[in-house]
Amino acid sequence: MGDEFKQIREEQAQWEKRHQQELLDERKKVFLTDDGMEVKRVYTPADLAAQGFEYQKDLGFPGEYPYTRGIYPQMYRKRPYVVGQYLGHSTVEETNVYYRDIIQKGQEEFHVAWDVASIVGLDSDDPRARHDVGKCGMALDSLQDMEILFNGIDLSKVYVLYVYIPLSIIITAMHIVVAEKQGVPREKISLCPQNDVMKTYAVVDTPVFPPNAGMRLATDVSTYIARNLPKSLAFNICTYHIGEGGANRVQQLAYTLSSAKAFVKAALKRGVDIDQIAPKVAFLAYVNHREFLLEIAKTRAWRRMWAKIVREEFGAKNPASWQMWMHQANGGIDMTREPLEVNQGRVALATAAAALAGVQTIGGSTYDEPLGIPSKRASYMAILTRYLVAHECGLMDTVDPLAGSYYLEYMTNEIEMEAAKEIKKIDEMGGMLEAVTKGYVQKQITENAYKEQEKIEKGEKLTIGVNCFVDNEEEERRDYYKPNPKVLEQQTAKLQKLRATRDNARVQATLQTIAEYAKRPESDENNLLPHVIEAVKAYATVGEITQVLKGAFGEFKGLNIF
Repeated sequence: MGDEFKQIREEQAQWEKRHQQELLDERKKVFLTDDGMEVKRVYTPADLAAQGFEYQKDLGFPGEYPYTRGIYPQMYRKRPYVVGQYLGHSTVEETNVYYRDIIQKGQEEFHVAWDVASIVGLDSDDPRARHDVGKCGMALDSLQDMEILFNGIDLSKVYVLYVYIPLSIIITAMHIVVAEKQGVPREKISLCPQNDVMKTYAVVDTPVFPPNAGMRLATDVSTYIARNLPKSLAFNICTYHIGEGGANRVQQLAYTLSSAKAFVKAALKRGVDIDQIAPKVAFLAYVNHREFLLEIAKTRAWRRMWAKIVREEFGAKNPASWQMWMHQANGGIDMTREPLEVNQGRVALATAAAALAGVQTIGGSTYDEPLGIPSKRASYMAILTRYLVAHECGLMDTVDPLAGSYYLEYMTNEIEMEAAKEIKKIDEMGGMLEAVTKGYVQKQITENAYKEQEKIEKGEKLTIGVNCFVDNEEEERRDYYKPNPKVLEQQTAKLQKLRATRDNARVQATLQTIAEYAKRPESDENNLLPHVIEAVKAYATVGEITQVLKGAFGEFKGLNIF
């Protein structure tokens, strides 16, 4: 360490000596982040020097490698982040009306919410699905529903993200077919199937197929998109779900980056070039209000790590491959039932953190999320809150306004170093697929979730309305969205009519083709997506296609992680 930094250390020691008595009167003896990192009293250039921090290597300029300061040189000075709220209510008919309305109110892209029955491949008239149909999103049974959902909405002009992971192959096929029926050429189709099957195993979030089969289907989708849909993304790697499952910041970065590495490697084995697949990988960032500055540091570290992985590990040459495209969502895990209004403050702070971190699109939870499906009013207020931060706070006027903060840069480095250690551990296991198959990732997330809940119950981690500033008076119940009580009846009637009027011989022929190709070795020639497209065109249902795939691949049976 140079003389300049030694002098800073010496002057800091003298400062602490001068204020020795005051410094004894702090709230805690040791300040720790939720990730267990110690937070020092003050940070100086000497702390960064001790980490080996170099401006050009670690920070640089916006729009240039390693993209710590953002992926575009002008960032929000050109235009603010895009607002994209996660929406879907009961039926496609109801949601279509809502979608067309919110386009007029500022929504710029669709993040589509389906019900659990659809996501796991059960038709609405399946007895196993009857309690879930239309309850936490829309019911989807066939191409007919997708046609209704986007009736009057030009798919050449909107970007659509589908939270429909284990069966991304079906939702991708449906989107392609509806777009083509509208006359949209494939080079203008703009969609992103979330397609991050790893997270379904990592947090046991509605997995359908065994891990190897899930990986094959994800790769079928990604390689098809890489080769045929230039404006579409192949993945939306889900940090959100990992965080909601209980992972700390280091785990969030390590597990999502390890997942991305696994997906890229699988595409490369199919003959896709790194500069063809890497720009197709997007990330669903998880940015909350808690420990505000650390959430910003996490996001900056994450972006820098991805740039290094793609350029240095995979050898990508195109700068577009090094850039991390990020959609931010604040989580429901930090929302509280009482007092409900405080959640709007949490939404605003999380939005500000994401904006200061430099993400590309922002959505996330609403203030009434703890009560059930967000109401239309709450969703609209969430959209306006994103615009408030964009247009009233002055955060858009300069690029990366917090860069150079000693604390921020120190923690950006610290989080990166800790996440890199965890990624190395996963690499040594054989990669993310092996790590989730063995249950390692699930165990780490579960243990961390338990520790965090224990801190809340002991009062060590303060949560307003839960373990501090609790108002015991009876709160007035707020209105929130209530699912359409007739959705099961309506979907069942549609299915019955569909099965009676479609060409059932054609349906069976397309399903038989899927079954045949599913049994063939995984390869580009045996990609299942073109055959699923044909089944979708014939109006085969989600349940019928899923059942054929289960017949070939089997079903997920769970993992013993303890």
